[in-house]
Amino acid sequence: MKVRARARFRGLRTRLRRLTDRPDLRDPILVYQMGKVGSSTVGRSLRALDLPRAIREVHLLNDLDDLEQRVRDTYPEPVETLAQIEEGRRLRKLILGHREILWHVITLVRDPVQRNVSAFFENLTEVIPDVYERRARNEISLAEIRDAFLDRYDHNAPLDWFQSQLEPVFGIDVFATQFDTATGYAIYEAEHARLLLIRLEDLTRRGEAAMCEFLGLDRLDLVTANVGREKRYHDIYQEFEARVTLPASYLARMYDSRFARQFYTDEEIDTFKQRWAKAASRP
Repeated sequence: MKVRARARFRGLRTRLRRLTDRPDLRDPILVYQMGKVGSSTVGRSLRALDLPRAIREVHLLNDLDDLEQRVRDTYPEPVETLAQIEEGRRLRKLILGHREILWHVITLVRDPVQRNVSAFFENLTEVIPDVYERRARNEISLAEIRDAFLDRYDHNAPLDWFQSQLEPVFGIDVFATQFDTATGYAIYEAEHARLLLIRLEDLTRRGEAAMCEFLGLDRLDLVTANVGREKRYHDIYQEFEARVTLPASYLARMYDSRFARQFYTDEEIDTFKQRWAKAASRP
C-alpha cells in the first residue's frame, strides 16, 4: 500500500510539473465578466506589466449550447457572440479538466441599465444588421432603435450572470455575503479559484489598489481601452443617451433586482433611475 501511495504521489507531482510548464496554466489570471463592464481595460492593464503568468479573458463559460441556440434564434447575424461562445468552450474545457490549478479571477459589475445599453450598441448590427445604412438614409428612427433595445435584447444578462456563469464553474456565490459599497470591491476564496469583484464605477478610484492587493503586485497603472467615442456607434449611442426615456416598468425590473440591490446603495440606484427617466428632457 505504501508503494502504491508513493507511486500515486510521484505521478501527481509529475503531472503538476507538466501543467505548470504550460503557459496557459501557470498561476493563471482570468478576466471573466459579462460584456461591457471594463474587461478590456483590466486585461490591457495587466498585460502591460508583462507578468510571467497567463492572462485569459472570456465572457461566457456555462450553458454554452443553450446560449448558442438562443442567440441563433434571436439575432440575424450574431457573429461576435458566437465567437465568444466558442472561446468559452475552449477555456471551460481547460478549467474543468485541470482542477489542480487555482485560477485568479477578476470580474466587474456595472449599473445594469447602463451596461445593457452599452452592450446593445456594441453588438448593434447583430440585432439590426443594416442599421448604419438605414440611419444614413434616415430610414430608421431613434424610437425604432429604442424598441429594438427593449423588445429584442436579453436584459436578464447582468441580473443572472453570476448565478448562471460564475457560480456553476468556480463555486463562488457573490450574494452569500454583503458587499461593501463604500469599499467598492471584494475578494472571495474557493477551492479552485480566488475572485476579485470590482464595481466599474469604482475602477478608477480603487481598481489599481484592489488588483495589487489581489495579485500581490507592487504597482499597476490602469490603461483605458475600448473607448466608446472611437466606436462606429458613438453618435447614435450619444443621441440615445441624451434623448431616450426608458419605461418605469423596465427601470423597476432592473433596479429592484437582487443584483442591483447587492452592489449599489438606494441613493445610487435613485440616481441611475433619474438619469434614464429624464433623458428626453435633457438638451
